[in-house]
Amino acid sequence: MGVRRMKLNIYQKLHKAACEAGGVAKGKKVPGMHFNPLQHDEVQKVAMESLLNNGLYPICTYTNYVKETFIMVTCSMRIHDMKILQVMLILKDALQWET
Repeated sequence: MGVRRMKLNIYQKLHKAACEAGGVAKGKKVPGMHFNPLQHDEVQKVAMESLLNNGLYPICTYTNYVKETFIMVTCSMRIHDMKILQVMLILKDALQWET
């Protein structure tokens, strides 16, 4: 039961961090784009602040895949509970750009 409770705790902290995260300032429009893009650094700044405020520490690893018609960047994020060092959550996401 102790290990299960710790796992629920990190999910509860992650949920709280997501609910408390502020908005992200969008970048300026650039030629060829019909929207204001989200900048990676701005997203990371908001996410880091919210995660750290909830006792969570993320470590990101990026993997790039370059193909003939697209570039894909995969982000793997390990989120550590700073109070209980044995507890860790792994999240993966991928971004893809057409060339």
